[in-house]
Amino acid sequence: MLELRDAPSATPNQFDDCIYLVIDATKTKGPVFREIAVVDTNLEQVIADFLDGQYVEPLKIVSFNIREGWSRDASAEVGQEIESRALSNNRILPERIRKFISKHKQAVRSRV
Repeated sequence: MLELRDAPSATPNQFDDCIYLVIDATKTKGPVFREIAVVDTNLEQVIADFLDGQYVEPLKIVSFNIREGWSRDASAEVGQEIESRALSNNRILPERIRKFISKHKQAVRSRV
């Protein structure tokens, strides 16, 4: 009999790290968490994927930390970082990314 302690972990070994997953709208399946290797769920890779145009229509970014036991919507802060990096590198963001950033900026303003 396989006991739970013998089961392989479904979580990364870096329990101190936050994991970032993007909910993306696809044309055929609707909103999905994009399939991504665990090693690519860090903030830097998610930002790089946004800047490289890897998402069809990003809707939300969920961040969680398994060791600390929390999860939250990180869309506004990650969107702000994406915008900041694009501006500092003189990059023009695609419309779908600008829409994502604008939507989450407005959500933060409406909470204040």
